[in-house]
Amino acid sequence: MGNLDTSNRDNHSFDSHIISWCLEPISVVFLDNTNMSREKYIAWIRPAKGYLEAMKLCCQELLDPKRNRLENDPTAPKGWEMGYYIENLISPIIYNIKHGIEVFLKGILFRFGTPNEKSHDLRELFASVKKIVLETDWQPIDMESGQKVIDQAEIDRVKTEVLNKLEPLIEYFYNNRILSEKLGMKDLPDPKNELFRYPNMRGDAPFDHIGFVNKLTEGDIKTIWEKIDEILRHLNDIGYLISVDARYKPRKS
Repeated sequence: MGNLDTSNRDNHSFDSHIISWCLEPISVVFLDNTNMSREKYIAWIRPAKGYLEAMKLCCQELLDPKRNRLENDPTAPKGWEMGYYIENLISPIIYNIKHGIEVFLKGILFRFGTPNEKSHDLRELFASVKKIVLETDWQPIDMESGQKVIDQAEIDRVKTEVLNKLEPLIEYFYNNRILSEKLGMKDLPDPKNELFRYPNMRGDAPFDHIGFVNKLTEGDIKTIWEKIDEILRHLNDIGYLISVDARYKPRKS
């Protein structure tokens, strides 16, 4: 990787967008697929958030190192705490973003009662979630206290702004665009979510990992970091709408 200029790092927030619908203590109970329990839903969403948030920490480490980079200290003693090479973090960062998106989308489909455990196709999973969001005629919900559970403005925002902003992010990672842009290649659609999990997609030659890493800059890492934030924010917004639906069924009869 090229030299990382961390002089502007204080202008960026490392906090992710977390909302309360997935923070309560739970007893994780794995039920069969016909019982779309809240417990099983959260059992999918918690690790999905974890994959994404852990990769933000990896990006943070690359931008603002707290541990020993072995390439910066070749005399580091054997077993030095958390010693690592930069190139060894890149594939896990990108793959776990893709995997976190996959698991989050599957969790949303579980909660709505339309599970799809077998697919690894981010485009297909997002299309299913988008169809649910757009075709369900949700109604605003108020509690007896007068507190709004969800209002029409939020429903409309999720159906328009949130979906429109999330879709290109899904396409970016589905097509492995950071790789194709850096190596001057065509998009690499990945319906099995294999690339960066393995050195190549089935039937293809391995990509030039070191050449790719050497072309990455601090700006690229910041961009990945920002995309994780966006993805979490938009998926949380959709997840809240689906969670409200599961509890209140606020649909026009």
